Amino acid sequence: MTTEITIKAMTDDADLANWHHYTESGLSNYWLSEHLFLSEIIDGEEYISYPQFENIHAAIGINLCELQRGLGPREIKFLRKELSLTQLALGKKFGLADDQIVSRAESLSKERHSPLSKSNDALLRIFYLKSLFLDNEDVSDYLKKAASDLFARLDADLTFDFVETQNMLVA
Repeated sequence: MTTEITIKAMTDDADLANWHHYTESGLSNYWLSEHLFLSEIIDGEEYISYPQFENIHAAIGINLCELQRGLGPREIKFLRKELSLTQLALGKKFGLADDQIVSRAESLSKERHSPLSKSNDALLRIFYLKSLFLDNEDVSDYLKKAASDLFARLDADLTFDFVETQNMLVA
């Protein structure tokens, strides 16, 4: 992934003359600077291409994973599609029997929509980041190893504190 793609907030009065409104992701709030797209006129029609398509999507995905709020319906769908998962497959990764939780989370209908639980929202972000950075490692194995490492550190800290407290009591 290239480091030249960054995502930053734009001011309400930003001059968008040299920017391209990027909606191919299914999201409506991303604009590309002129070095991220090519515009060609062919037979009188404008055609836009994206030489760094995968990097653009990776930058958007990372931005979504960094959000300090729950993911919205379009954001969930974007990450799921980037993972090449159906709603059912993502539901199974969450440990669910069907796709209804994911379907309702992606629904734009106020009557049908139900946000993902905080744990499933976090898992989706983990699954996505894993797909970028840990291609050859299963998420569950990675999480088990990370939890094991944390527990080992916690045990070491608790043992140290316990021994230190015992020494203070004996002294």
